[in-house]
Amino acid sequence: MKGKGLHELSFQLSVPVLREHPSRRLQLALPTPPAAGTRLLLVVEGGPLRATTPKGGGQTTVRPGTDGTNRIEVHGVGDQLDLSWRATATANDDDTVLASSIAISVEPNTDSVVLKTHQRIRVLKGHPETITVALPTGYRLVDVQGDPIQDPQIDPDEPGRVHLPWSEAVPMPPATSRHPLDTAGEFPTVGDPLVIDGFQVEDARYQPGHVAMKLLDNYRSARKLGRFVHRINVRDLPRTPPGPTLR
Repeated sequence: MKGKGLHELSFQLSVPVLREHPSRRLQLALPTPPAAGTRLLLVVEGGPLRATTPKGGGQTTVRPGTDGTNRIEVHGVGDQLDLSWRATATANDDDTVLASSIAISVEPNTDSVVLKTHQRIRVLKGHPETITVALPTGYRLVDVQGDPIQDPQIDPDEPGRVHLPWSEAVPMPPATSRHPLDTAGEFPTVGDPLVIDGFQVEDARYQPGHVAMKLLDNYRSARKLGRFVHRINVRDLPRTPPGPTLR
């Protein structure tokens, strides 16, 4: 390059793409100091997708092409490019339909709360590569196990979601996964309620469940029943693998 003024450089690069179920991620260090303007164009084959910059660097747009591809453009990155993209659901005959049921054992102590769950997920339609489950607000994943599940991964863009890749050896449909999924969080401060949410399975048509709680001394529980919440006896809970005694 010679002379003063604005110089525009175009490069074709070969960069490894990280596979993070169900996303793909591209990371690249750029020359320093950062250029006045940087633009990345990435052509990805497949159906509709969503692209984000996990670290918030740059503005991302996705434009579907007419040849079965998507054009991802990223503008205004600094000295580090970090781009993640994933396929989005489309309304067609190949849509995934799941059914989920869950039994939650709430085990509080004086400084933390452990939620031990036994979840049953059935594939009613489709051939999902990954099952996505929402984690309870404020809780972290401790463990998840199951024969069809390979390598659970926390969503880098949304840490409150965990992706459970299924083994290709599992026949579908129908296919069923029965797996324990344990989470842990902090015990609420005095006067604040213990709120349990989450465990929603993406693409699940219905999601019934049961909750059993181990009570602490010097604490009382208040039950508020509603249209979709009913009290049952402990003996009526569905059978799960042996766990702590609940009351």
